[in-house]
Amino acid sequence: MHYALEDWTNYVRGLVDEPTRTAMATHLAGCADCDGRLAAVSQVAETIAWDASHPITPAVLARVYALAGRLPGPAPGALATLIAQLRFDSRTQPAPAGVRTAGTGMRHMVFEADRFQLHVQWELGASDGRVTVVGRLSAQTGGRVPTGVPVQAIGEVTSALTTTNEFGEFVIECPWSPALRLLMPLRGEGLQIEVPLATVEVVPPAPRDPR
Repeated sequence: MHYALEDWTNYVRGLVDEPTRTAMATHLAGCADCDGRLAAVSQVAETIAWDASHPITPAVLARVYALAGRLPGPAPGALATLIAQLRFDSRTQPAPAGVRTAGTGMRHMVFEADRFQLHVQWELGASDGRVTVVGRLSAQTGGRVPTGVPVQAIGEVTSALTTTNEFGEFVIECPWSPALRLLMPLRGEGLQIEVPLATVEVVPPAPRDPR
């Protein structure tokens, strides 16, 4: 008599009772076939355990997404990219009413894209060359902003990934790059907002329709 592969799977997972476990262990001593089944199941279990203890980090995922985005041709279901326009920069003009400026080294920027507005404050570390970005995504018309929007920071060779909270807020830290930008895919809107943080030119908003 031989035990089935399913039996040895339960054996490895600890799902058999003690008398059955003892009987199976005794059987192993004289059965090469079952010993081979147990070895195969044990190897699979070890691989699964290793995978579970080494999750894919957001940085690795972000890097994969960045590389995939450089492949030629649009991917199925690809989102249209909308470049956010800079409306305010604390380095180039006085703060308008309602906008608070931060201390030395902190830069406050306001971007607009479609019906969305993004407030960003970021500061470059003096010693480590890393930048901390604090932002909040909101709807200009007061509409609802999706929760858990991915926010990917991409530089020349580095990237980081986070998501917005229920208020549209996020914090992300990454090495500074002159090409640093944020990518925010809004699948429900069918678009992806790209925010060029290195932007220095303020684009005035278009006149709004008075109707």
